[in-house]
Amino acid sequence: MAPARRRRVESTILDDSDADELSPPPNNDLIPEHHIHRGAAGYIQHHTIHHELAPSPTKPKRAPVLLVPPVPMLVPEDTLTNDPLSDAPPPPQEDEVVYDLLPKPPRKQRPSDDPMGQWVDRKKPQLYLDELVFLEGRGDYQDRNFCIVCFTALATYRCRDCFTDDLYCKNCMVDAHADSPLHRIQEWNGFFFEKTTLKALGLRIQLGHGKRIGSAKSCINPISAFNDDFVVVDTYAIHEVNLYFCGCETAQAHDIQLLRARWYPSTSTKPRSAATFNVLRRFHLLTLESKGSVSEFYNSIARETDNTGTGHVRDRYDEFARITRQWRHLCMLKRAGRGHDAAGVEATKPGECALLCPACPQPGKNLPPNWQAVSKEKRFLYALYLALDANFRMRRKKVSSEADDPSLVAPYYKYLADNWKNRQEHSTCVAHDAVDKPDRESRGTACSGIATVDCARHNMKRPNAVGDLQLGERYINMDYIFFIGLAGSEVSELYVSYDIVCQWHKNLFKRMKTFPDEVRFHRGKHYCVFLIPKFHLPAHIEACNVLFSFHLTRYVGMTDGEAPERGWSLLNPLAGATAEMGPGNRWDTINDAFNDINYKKILGLGKWILDRLTTSIPELIAASTELEELEASLRSLGGEEDLEKWLAEVEAWEEDSDQPNPFESRVAHKT
Repeated sequence: MAPARRRRVESTILDDSDADELSPPPNNDLIPEHHIHRGAAGYIQHHTIHHELAPSPTKPKRAPVLLVPPVPMLVPEDTLTNDPLSDAPPPPQEDEVVYDLLPKPPRKQRPSDDPMGQWVDRKKPQLYLDELVFLEGRGDYQDRNFCIVCFTALATYRCRDCFTDDLYCKNCMVDAHADSPLHRIQEWNGFFFEKTTLKALGLRIQLGHGKRIGSAKSCINPISAFNDDFVVVDTYAIHEVNLYFCGCETAQAHDIQLLRARWYPSTSTKPRSAATFNVLRRFHLLTLESKGSVSEFYNSIARETDNTGTGHVRDRYDEFARITRQWRHLCMLKRAGRGHDAAGVEATKPGECALLCPACPQPGKNLPPNWQAVSKEKRFLYALYLALDANFRMRRKKVSSEADDPSLVAPYYKYLADNWKNRQEHSTCVAHDAVDKPDRESRGTACSGIATVDCARHNMKRPNAVGDLQLGERYINMDYIFFIGLAGSEVSELYVSYDIVCQWHKNLFKRMKTFPDEVRFHRGKHYCVFLIPKFHLPAHIEACNVLFSFHLTRYVGMTDGEAPERGWSLLNPLAGATAEMGPGNRWDTINDAFNDINYKKILGLGKWILDRLTTSIPELIAASTELEELEASLRSLGGEEDLEKWLAEVEAWEEDSDQPNPFESRVAHKT
């Protein structure tokens, strides 16, 4: 017997007055709830739940929200009397019933529901302000003048970064910060605390031995930093420190000694400044989330160091900008596993560091061994759904040059230079500005935007499939990123979405002949379907709405092809920062942003797919039911022959696109 279809049933909750002799004796701690459900096959079910409530001294009694247990009493509808609790024979067990969750009663308003109003009403602004002013002074040490450690010297120093505000003398403050050399120190001058540094107090930092000079492991041959001048950029301040390198026979190079201390050197030879790993990690995550610039981040640290403009803050912006670019590149190589390759970093292949979409077909990784031998009806399970699009907000001004700031996309620019003069066909559809007016957004820029190829279902950027645009969406640009993004892929069935695909695809394979053999794919081995994204489709002529519609294409499900459009919102805030960058720095920044976007999508992909399944399965059942009812209605009206004929035409057209298209209009429209 086929499994019973799950059905939603109506639920009615009766109040206590409907209870009868079948209910247990009255009890102040028991609250009865009677439930009547109308199920399939004309049966009515009834059951009663009694809730036992524990008394609460502070909250009123409230019936808990419970799921109705799956053991109801069922009665035929025709035997139902005015008494909902009448006896009845057991019904056939053919229909499965889905029970509704009882509605949760509304909760009474609490003062804590308005925390801001509560904060104001309780006079907290004045109290908190008093505490802030209290902390600006000596606080709990107003009547304590001696150091909390030695109890002999005057306590005039405190640390802003330690957990407590204990006051120390000079020597004890230096000893307490032997392993925290980048904390910020304040000195009491008799009226208020003023800024000082651990360097001014005499703290000396020794690299190569793990401790400062004077400890049991101090270096016997310390080498002072050049001119006793070394600057460290940290999370909360820009520090001047008294730094010594190790000069022992077994000592590492100065830049390596800094790295061992988790300080990133500004140069690889004779560094005079560094940035801590902590500030680099903070910069990396903060800029990925906020899309801020290096300048904005660095200026915030400079203001944290001195926000009055009267102090002297060492300028290390250029060094910090260079360090952050190197840091992003190294993080990408490290996360891609390049540190474990015996061939080294230089053996990294183009696109090897990109994060791949785990839900798209990746032969050798997430496909079964015999995936190529499946029947034609199941090939769509291993098909690749791609979407092309361009973004004209990601422009770059004419800043720097390839010679001064080279990028890593030299083959792309060489191909553009060799084929730039190739003529592009005009549109035979409506007037697409991307085709007929490609120079509209390119005036005064080194590049007018970027173009990408995404997986159309999961909105993840594909390796090597991002490129600059110089003069709008020229086919020469889109061709390259499309073919280079598919290079080496073994997937043979492709569904390609692009908002001007009706024009772009016409001579695509003819233009493909200008590419090297390793980039081309052979039409005899590939099945390629070209489509227009659903939102863009209505702007096309009627023929395009029939030939390139997702709705009329088999095996695409509810894919809409608009994935890149949704993804641009995550990248557009970066446009302001990258517009002023050189070509190399700009592409390093964009690649890092795309990799982070892919990474966050991978983290949330499991929940995202589960949510989609939870939503789509009931919709699929509802749509299938409506289709069955529509076909049954047509047959009942005598249209069975026409229906079968039309279904045969649809199946024939889906099997062979050269067959007559059943969706094309066959009558003349009035104009």
